Amino acid sequence: MKNKKSLLIGMISALLFILLLNGVFQSIIILLLNGSIESFTFTITGLSPVVILKSTDNIYLNSFLLLSTMVIYMLFMELTLVLLSKTTPNTTRYSLIFFQLLLLGYLIIITFYGMIELVLSPNTNSLWGRLVQLWELEGGQIYVLVAFVLLLLFSYLQIAQKRLMHYLAINKEV
Repeated sequence: MKNKKSLLIGMISALLFILLLNGVFQSIIILLLNGSIESFTFTITGLSPVVILKSTDNIYLNSFLLLSTMVIYMLFMELTLVLLSKTTPNTTRYSLIFFQLLLLGYLIIITFYGMIELVLSPNTNSLWGRLVQLWELEGGQIYVLVAFVLLLLFSYLQIAQKRLMHYLAINKEV
């Protein structure tokens, strides 16, 4: 019963974060960096603000504003790992592990979906399409971007997996 409760808590908190809180945090970051929000969209990826990119802003700032959703996911995964180090094997730890696994899975899904969409249609108005337009990439440069993003994703996943396995091994021993 304890594991079912922790799975339910982890799943509800992950869905709440994915569908609502990520968009709220992304909006806060955008507004703190003097960005403009055109509107909000609610899709399968959750609530997300549509950022108005100012041509007078730095290209790196605009890129950060576009990629802020990914940064927030990674930040929350890191915060979850910090919380995991502070907990003992109980319902809270199991919930945090499940939350972490759902965020990692979701990060994989949205990144792969974005990369496939970018390869098939680079001129879309998606996150990655807007990044390609911002950096004025074309042809083979888009494939280099896709390879680079996937390499970064796999590297981060390897690091996160090793750190998460440490807590799973601790849970197995107890």
